Amino acid sequence: MVTGRFLYKKSGKESRLERYFISSLLPTDRTPSQWLAIVRSHWNGTEIGNHWQRDAIMGEDRTPSRNTNIVGAFALLNNAAHALMRRSFAFQSLPETMEHLQMHPGVANQLVTGPPVKK
Repeated sequence: MVTGRFLYKKSGKESRLERYFISSLLPTDRTPSQWLAIVRSHWNGTEIGNHWQRDAIMGEDRTPSRNTNIVGAFALLNNAAHALMRRSFAFQSLPETMEHLQMHPGVANQLVTGPPVKK
């Protein structure tokens, strides 16, 4: 269990949130500091490295549709695009990659279709 404390600046009120995590390790296998580092690394790797990028940069949550099929298809397309961009442009940030692809639509097309086939 990790207890988080949050201070709301406008009201000055504090809120506490208890979060529970599951692991195949025994509680005694790590120190409290090590457990906290594991939780934080998950947050940084999964939430910041994936979910936040897909939402904040790629606009995944801004879709006006509430149709689960449309939203699901959009999420799958975003997953594929995100994977292609990270694999092909690992040396650049996602915003830089997206700007580059917007300025060079042929590169974006080749990223999706693959290299031209020689006849």
